[in-house]
Amino acid sequence: MAIFLLPLSMCVTQLGRINNISDDSTGGEKIFLGFLWMCALSSCSAFAGVYNEFLLKSGTAPSSLMWKNMQLYFFGTVACFVSFVYSRLEARANGVETLGLLHGF
Repeated sequence: MAIFLLPLSMCVTQLGRINNISDDSTGGEKIFLGFLWMCALSSCSAFAGVYNEFLLKSGTAPSSLMWKNMQLYFFGTVACFVSFVYSRLEARANGVETLGLLHGF
């Protein structure tokens, strides 16, 4: 289901931006090419996530499904935290004022 919902949702969110592009002949081609790339990249992301979970949960090690889920979410959290810290450090290096972790909630 994730394989179909991710590309669909990415395309639907971009539909509002179509009105901002000019009506010349290359504008329509750019929109079509952009949607093709978006579908291809989001499909790769969805397939990678599903296949990663399949590999993790179909291993031959006698560990429980709960332990495998904990491993999956732990490494996902670590990867997101590293990305967050890197983006904050990059913003500070460029002189951009960073807001708090829960800004906007």
